[in-house]
Amino acid sequence: MPRRAPDGQGVTEHRITFGNYERAFVTEIKTDLEKGVKIAAVSAVAIPVVVGASAVAGLGLLGYGIYCGLNTFGLMDIENPIPSIDDLKNDDDSYMGFILRGFKSKKRWKGEQIYKQENGGGGGDF
Repeated sequence: MPRRAPDGQGVTEHRITFGNYERAFVTEIKTDLEKGVKIAAVSAVAIPVVVGASAVAGLGLLGYGIYCGLNTFGLMDIENPIPSIDDLKNDDDSYMGFILRGFKSKKRWKGEQIYKQENGGGGGDF
């Protein structure tokens, strides 16, 4: 819009008239811009949701890995969550007990004890 009304002397008004081809072209551009705005709006919401879900899943997987790792060493007993060193030494099924016993199997130790009792305290190598 001009600052002043067209008066026929100093201010001249020019008009552009669109035909069907130009109108279709402008409508197509407008539709593409609206699609872009919608995609940007969905991306603004979807990307943080995906990142958040990935973080939660990653932390869950990390926690499960830590649980399995501690369970491997016999440190995740439900009834006795914090075992003592003696509990771990006497645990036949944990690797930590095997390490704390000096890499000796408790089952072998019981076998040596039975052998000594049956043979009058004599020793023997297993």
